[in-house]
Amino acid sequence: MIRIALAPLFVACIENDLSHFTRDVSFAQSPDNRADILFVVDDSGSMRDEQDQLAAGFKAFVSGLDAAETDFHIAVITTTWDEANPMSVAFRGSPAVLTPEHDVLPLFADRVQVDLVGSAMESGLEAAAMALSDTATTAANVGFLRDGASLAVLFVSDEDDCSDGGQLDGEPAEACYKRDEELLPPSHWVDLLRGNQVGDGDLVIGAIVGTPDSACDDNAIGDRYVTAALMTDGLVYDICNDDWSTLLNDLGVRASGLMATFQLPDPARPDTIVVDVDGMEVASDPVNGWTYDESNTSITFHGAALPPRGSVVHVHYTVL
Repeated sequence: MIRIALAPLFVACIENDLSHFTRDVSFAQSPDNRADILFVVDDSGSMRDEQDQLAAGFKAFVSGLDAAETDFHIAVITTTWDEANPMSVAFRGSPAVLTPEHDVLPLFADRVQVDLVGSAMESGLEAAAMALSDTATTAANVGFLRDGASLAVLFVSDEDDCSDGGQLDGEPAEACYKRDEELLPPSHWVDLLRGNQVGDGDLVIGAIVGTPDSACDDNAIGDRYVTAALMTDGLVYDICNDDWSTLLNDLGVRASGLMATFQLPDPARPDTIVVDVDGMEVASDPVNGWTYDESNTSITFHGAALPPRGSVVHVHYTVL
């Protein structure tokens, strides 16, 4: 798993105590519990096992949403985008948008276990941007985005993204890799997704894709999806994981708009870190507390210690 930490909301103060620097950093959780969540699932010929894993692990994803008391919209499209057919990005199934009022587990499985007849030029970023755009949105997609709600776009693919804006039309699938300089950059599609949002809710991109450290060697590295996730403080997971329950639970929490991981602006001496949530000190504990990751200077909350909506997290430490 690659966990992408989050930037501090503001820095309260830096003080010099003559021998070292101490720092106080504060972060705020969003008070809004509304999350619009779009799954973009690869429907090419090699994805049967991964689609089954996603369907089987979805209960853990919903558990993550429930833990955050999320008012969710969930929709599913595939990585196949056809500019001549806007219906190619219509939300799958009826009802097109799943909410807490629905029996979501079987309905979601029906939407993600799709026929493996999609394009071999998987264009997940472009498909997502088009599915949520004013110009290409079909009637099925209307009403999915809510004013001020957070937006999570979650990609599942064993190939890299090939969103080209039509520049490789008519070319064979290998052009996605041999002529990748002609693809539009991930930042272009992230900007479009931000522009599609209604209001100023958070945007987070998550990806279950091939990574440089993948446990298998038969999947392409999803560099472009990883780049998009990095741009939005998202989460990236190896598609070769045998059990997706934990990663989908983590994605559920992050998709809810809550943050579990907070990036410190500089390395901390671990023995000096003090963490509180709304003024109440939280103990260091890998089960129901927080842990510090020295490799990326981040604090991660676990279990019952996850800061609730609208709370303020404060971290005091000595700079290493």
